[in-house]
Amino acid sequence: MTVSAQSDKTYVRAHFADLADLCGALGFDLLTIRREFRDGLRPRPSYVFDDGTEFVPHNYFEQETQLERFVARLRTRAKVIGYTLSEGDCDEIWSDYLQGTYGICLRHVSPENIVEKGYLVDKIETLIGAPREHDPVWIGTLRKHVDALDALERPFCDYDRQAAGGSVSRDRLVTAIRKTFNV
Repeated sequence: MTVSAQSDKTYVRAHFADLADLCGALGFDLLTIRREFRDGLRPRPSYVFDDGTEFVPHNYFEQETQLERFVARLRTRAKVIGYTLSEGDCDEIWSDYLQGTYGICLRHVSPENIVEKGYLVDKIETLIGAPREHDPVWIGTLRKHVDALDALERPFCDYDRQAAGGSVSRDRLVTAIRKTFNV
């Protein structure tokens, strides 16, 4: 699926870098980079326009490309915040990362922010699974987690919502939560 709607293209251009332009500006060979992401050595572009133009997060060339270092960084951050990651979780995260998925949702793509997002999603879902909207401690905790997720995530565009089947994590766990619980 490629990005073709003008409003989605406007969003992508505002929030992402054209891969060819970024390669030129930083001295990377575009054909080598394309070969690396096709070979699973680097994340794929997060968006591709209908004309073939590829877009990546602005920090694309800062992103981790070594599986062992990536997993070590995931595990280190998970340990610091008390979040459990299985071997299967790490494999799935790496696979999604290489597909460019985290570039779509995170303002700054890093293993640490990927873990942080998973942790916050779990915490918010747990809290709303047993709501106590009249408890100021519960409301404060929910607000803290929603604010943190809001800071990590991008705004998203209609293309993202369509690709996700109707809504994205921001819609469900930031916008809807703020409206429902006034946080």
